[in-house]
Amino acid sequence: MLLDTFSLDGEVAIITGAGGGLGRELSLALVEAGGKVAVVDVARVSGEETVQEIVEAGGEGIFIKADLTKGHEVKKMVAETAKQFGKIDILINNAGTVLGKPIIEVEEDEWHSVMDINLTSTFLCSKFAGKYMIEREKGKIVNISSNAGIAAATNQSAYCASKAGIISLTKCLALEWAKYHINVNAIAPGYIRTALSASALDNDKIASVLLKKIPLRRFAEPKDIAPLVIYLASKASEYMTGETILIDGGHLSHL
Repeated sequence: MLLDTFSLDGEVAIITGAGGGLGRELSLALVEAGGKVAVVDVARVSGEETVQEIVEAGGEGIFIKADLTKGHEVKKMVAETAKQFGKIDILINNAGTVLGKPIIEVEEDEWHSVMDINLTSTFLCSKFAGKYMIEREKGKIVNISSNAGIAAATNQSAYCASKAGIISLTKCLALEWAKYHINVNAIAPGYIRTALSASALDNDKIASVLLKKIPLRRFAEPKDIAPLVIYLASKASEYMTGETILIDGGHLSHL
């Protein structure tokens, strides 16, 4: 049956940056689709809250604290997931940060921090989780990029560059790992209403300017992104790899 191809029944997923916002929503969606989830975040309290919500929803999840910019911590996190669940089927690289500054004001350590959290973490998690997937010749990797990785945004040079890097890395991983039946794709959302973005998107002056650029005239909610992630994590997307899918309310569809 068609809908069965979207099922994640028994599949094991790692999702990074899952302590809140989009990551928490995606964790709950993966569980609703039948998956088991390793909730990964640098913040223990919020990560454990996500696991609690998973359990309350009747799902199975564990929390693993990890600094994803450090290879040894990522390696340990992946190994712990495999130990707890016996395998790794899905990796959702969701962890990220933003920095809004004119480029001449961006300090070197700020640049490296954005690159490490957004791009290096995607590389490290893919590298170590990919080893388990290669051994089983099976896997799905979904990288959360941004429409800012496709088009420029004012005072967002570090962010845009890191998200563009994720798109390029997605293509490279897809090319290298296709022979192992590992699908690697990316999602490029636009503005998503989360606790992190609320201060800007709830500002009437800022919101009115941004919404004029979005044909659907609203910002995304985390639940708008979840169905696409389920598609890319499931058998339904078996013939898709190396792609980046825009989901931004039509933001980049016009001049």
